[in-house]
Amino acid sequence: MSNRATKIPSIGNLADILKKRAQGKNGRAVILSFGAGVISRFGQLALAILLARQLGVANYGAFIYALGMATLIGQISTLGWPTLNNRMLPELKSKMDWGAITGLRNASDFVVLASSIIGAMILWVSVP
Repeated sequence: MSNRATKIPSIGNLADILKKRAQGKNGRAVILSFGAGVISRFGQLALAILLARQLGVANYGAFIYALGMATLIGQISTLGWPTLNNRMLPELKSKMDWGAITGLRNASDFVVLASSIIGAMILWVSVP
């Protein structure tokens, strides 16, 4: 066993650590993004509570089902195009191949739109 005492950070130490990390453009962007995510989660919680009280049990269940299916279809409908764009766009930009960038963006818009429409049609048919 080690004789070293484990130091537990206090709120003041955490604030100092965050200030050091927040220096620079990227650090501030990360902190703002994290803060926006936290605020968004609390907003979602408040909205869920308000809707549950206003809609009642049966209607809130239908709302959550529709929201869940829309979220699932939204995730599936991208078909990996955001990942492909994250990999290809920097390479194409470094080569200054603007025609390929335009084609990639147009193709990704079309594929995502088409797969979203197909997913919505499948959901429309499958819901009783």
